Amino acid sequence: MAHRILEDYDVYAACKYLQADERLAIVASSVENSPYTVLECLAVGIPFLASDVGGVSELIAGEDHAGTLFRREEKELRDLIGSALDNGIVPAKPAVSIAQNREAWKEWHASLVPGALFHPAVVNGAPLVSVCMSTFNRPELCAFALKSIERQTYGRVEVVLVDDASPSPHAREFVRQLLPDFKQRGWKVIQNEEELWTGKARNVAVQNSSGDFVLLMDDDNVAKEQEVETLVRAALMSDAHIVTCQQQPFAGTGPAPSFDAERPIGFMPIGPNLPQALYENCLGDLNMLVRRQVWDELGGFTEEKCGCEDYEFLVRAVLKGYRLECVPELLFFYRISGGALAKRYDETALYQAFMRVLRPFRELIPKEFELGMVFAVTARRHAERMAGHGYWGRDR
Repeated sequence: MAHRILEDYDVYAACKYLQADERLAIVASSVENSPYTVLECLAVGIPFLASDVGGVSELIAGEDHAGTLFRREEKELRDLIGSALDNGIVPAKPAVSIAQNREAWKEWHASLVPGALFHPAVVNGAPLVSVCMSTFNRPELCAFALKSIERQTYGRVEVVLVDDASPSPHAREFVRQLLPDFKQRGWKVIQNEEELWTGKARNVAVQNSSGDFVLLMDDDNVAKEQEVETLVRAALMSDAHIVTCQQQPFAGTGPAPSFDAERPIGFMPIGPNLPQALYENCLGDLNMLVRRQVWDELGGFTEEKCGCEDYEFLVRAVLKGYRLECVPELLFFYRISGGALAKRYDETALYQAFMRVLRPFRELIPKEFELGMVFAVTARRHAERMAGHGYWGRDR
């Protein structure tokens, strides 16, 4: 029988392949718990047959068991395949619909700590939050970011903006025109004489801040009106040292969308899962709220000119025992544009950025395991590069 072995597909490519040309997936596992393979087929409507082991049957609607599940016996699988070839097969339905699952998840969150919105320190506006931002040659985008801070529902906010030696006269004039308004508000502008790059420039911003909390922010993102208030509430109610959140991506150089998305798209951090954080950033974006004392104890960002300083900082914080919480709400708009800072990084710099994240792990792992860890992460990054995923896929 003619056959092919496709061994270089990730989950997205595999699902796309199985959705085409009336294909049938067969999940013939001998041992299972609650397999993602079955959940993925259910979620995107891929017709499949699966061995009735472990918790597989619990994932599938009862009325679809007979046409989908088989005991690990040759005759049962042969009969189901024959029936599918002769009569076709309708994709099985999940035991609990995605919509029901989502509503149950929302109801569970709503039941937690009903008094959290009324923490006295938030109601009284006690902690000062310093929004620290560096900008480089993007005056129009930076203007949107600053306007979003002016509209915050949280009262005690200061902005510290560092212009990282923007070469554009237009950008320098934009910063100069900010000075009177910033002075009136008690905000600060620092103009670097030479370009320091993002890690060091953001350190300069924090060094010149006065807040009990620091909120890092990119100069091309837009904060939703409740971002600062929600992050402060989360930090105070959970006693977290660092709080991250979800983002709503949008494209272009104009204002942020006028609507709120229902759920994250693409990047979706989940919090301090260190095994996953070794391979991908599940901790959060640069847009993070940090207690100033914790920032000082960790020493801020490292200062190489290769990116990922925020990712490295979060990894280091969690490895050192600081508490990180990730709010499941979409609290800011993340701009995706051809002029992003990623354009300044060649492929060597991108590899350096990702390897930078390994340093906190390498400080703790036994030396005999270090080479294996580096090899595994490098292989993962190479696969991303070849597939054009993440930064590798951006318009360079």
